[in-house]
Amino acid sequence: MEFENDPTSRFIFLPGFTIEYHWTARLARALVGFYQRNWQFLWATSIAVITAYIGYLAIPHG
Repeated sequence: MEFENDPTSRFIFLPGFTIEYHWTARLARALVGFYQRNWQFLWATSIAVITAYIGYLAIPHG
């Protein structure tokens, strides 16, 4: 990830300065990004699976 200088900031970033994230940080950032892009799908799928499981439990198994 590269940073650009903000004219209103007190901090100055040198050109070519990059941050190498730890693999766990990259994984966490990827998971959070995936959730932020697909939260509607994830919630709808979760509700559908839970509803199907509750429906399955309501069927008498004798």
